[in-house]
Amino acid sequence: MLRSRRGILPIVSLLFVVAAIRTASGQEAASPPTFTPPPITTQEEMALVFDEFFTVGLDLERPLAVHDLKIKRDTFELTLGEGLVYLAKPIHGQVTGAYFTGRGRMKLSIPNALDR
Repeated sequence: MLRSRRGILPIVSLLFVVAAIRTASGQEAASPPTFTPPPITTQEEMALVFDEFFTVGLDLERPLAVHDLKIKRDTFELTLGEGLVYLAKPIHGQVTGAYFTGRGRMKLSIPNALDR
């Protein structure tokens, strides 16, 4: 977990970083994926892929420097002021997470009183 001035930020919120970095860099839209894994066809294959989620590591060889990156999804806003993003190693051909170290802010607006 990460700490900010306002408390502990859940690492799950950093999953938005992966989609935002891909979108901001234009890599996903401009070029097709270089690897398409075969479809999962058996329960055993599904179990193996699922188990990878518990053992996946970070790609420490290629950190990404970020400066004032804003990620907005609905009422959630994540601002990565300055720091490094380490993407998780791919699971079945897809990057599923990231770790950010540096300065940042997280803002969440609850849309109505019932949800608060």
